Amino acid sequence: MTAGDYAQDARTSNWTLPTVVAVSSDALRPELLELLFVHDQSDAVIVVESMARAHARISRLQPALVVLLMEVDDEDACRLLSVLHNDRALHGIKVLLCPTEPGRAVARSLRGADNESDRISPASC
Repeated sequence: MTAGDYAQDARTSNWTLPTVVAVSSDALRPELLELLFVHDQSDAVIVVESMARAHARISRLQPALVVLLMEVDDEDACRLLSVLHNDRALHGIKVLLCPTEPGRAVARSLRGADNESDRISPASC
């Protein structure tokens, strides 16, 4: 095969990357972006969405994972969780909750004491 053949193969292949929908309130958006773009090392396509439009985007995209960064007393986030739980079309979608207390630095809490991994995982949130 020549280099041109490899380029043709790359253009015609059906490569798909997993999709992640990341949701937060406007107040937590900077922390969410830091969480995703500084600490995540995956090859996933990441879509950042507001609480208000999250359910519609999740329904349309059917992502592999939903990351929900929320304060523990966030009523909108709890409402979204309830809607996702009751939507039968979304039952196979995993939701990773990252609760935080108001004013707490989220990104610092994600790093383990040994700093071995900065990947998003249930244990790190």
